Amino acid sequence: YKWRGAEMSNPPTPGDVLKWRMGYAAEDLVGKALEWAKQKGEIADWQAQVRREVQIEGLIHPVVIKLDYVVLPIGGDNTEGVEVKSMFGRGIVVIQKTQRPKPEHLTQCLFYLHFGGRTVHMLAYIGRDFGYRTEFRLELHDGVLTVDGRVVDARPISDYVDRFKRIEWFLTRPDEEPPRDYLMAVKDGVMRDDFVLSKVAYKSVWQCRYCNWRSRCWSPMVKENQTGTNAQMFIDRDSSRPAETNGEGN
Repeated sequence: YKWRGAEMSNPPTPGDVLKWRMGYAAEDLVGKALEWAKQKGEIADWQAQVRREVQIEGLIHPVVIKLDYVVLPIGGDNTEGVEVKSMFGRGIVVIQKTQRPKPEHLTQCLFYLHFGGRTVHMLAYIGRDFGYRTEFRLELHDGVLTVDGRVVDARPISDYVDRFKRIEWFLTRPDEEPPRDYLMAVKDGVMRDDFVLSKVAYKSVWQCRYCNWRSRCWSPMVKENQTGTNAQMFIDRDSSRPAETNGEGN
């Protein structure tokens, strides 16, 4: 919708802007910590917002990667990337309990490692509500991704490139609507964060909940389910989706 220039059906609210600025503030705290570490002689140097465009064979548009920070360790020639995520509520609590990063964040850093020419990337989390913080060391060697030394069963980059190809194909056909990649829970004509049917919970994925075009995208299902739910969409998705060992498909 954005690339087609479609008007937003759900533009950002003042609350959304406030949350973004709180996220930027968390990133800025890390930048100040890196400068402190440089002045103390613990790192050689650092850069912020390092952007790179990568032209991939088969794609019309370049893939853009933008790292929050790049750090040059003392006595080393190889820089390390740093991605900062600030979260609150249940999201950061789950990371604290499981000691595992979110799958979509692993995918993001996988791109940075694959196309950035680096073998190490740090993924840092900051809890905005209760100050929890942690970090994970991601490494990519010979196509194998590890998190703190543990091998992660990540999808190959080619899978995501194929997805980009599909998006570009639909961009050349403005009258065709691509199939939805994610699901929004709809009950009795209302888009909801979740609903329960026959003791089974059906939850909207965050990609839909935060999308600025969600009402436009889901208006057909809202009309179709003025009474009832779209639970069958979730059932069909789960029955056709292969099992994921790293939770990326959830």
